[in-house]
Amino acid sequence: GTPLKESVFGTTNKTEEEFNEYLQSIDNVYNAENYHLLNNNCNHFTNAICQFLCGKPLPDEIVNQHKVLADTPFGKWLIPRLEAMSNKMSQAVPNIIEGNNNN
Repeated sequence: GTPLKESVFGTTNKTEEEFNEYLQSIDNVYNAENYHLLNNNCNHFTNAICQFLCGKPLPDEIVNQHKVLADTPFGKWLIPRLEAMSNKMSQAVPNIIEGNNNN
């Protein structure tokens, strides 16, 4: 889809080698096995990258979307379902990675 908002975070002095080393250092945090729909998702990964490259975090409304959602009636209904779905996904990922997709 079309982005609702674009933000410029500035420039970086980091080299490609430094960036690649950083990516390797966070591989144990941001991977398929540790992915969580609410607490460890693409927004959290992007936040870590922005902080490393530019020294600026993403805005709270992006990183903490789940907290904003939790304060709504729909969010109170939806979040437990997303948690259950995320837990089911995290149980299935090791089987998928190993090539055993019997879930």
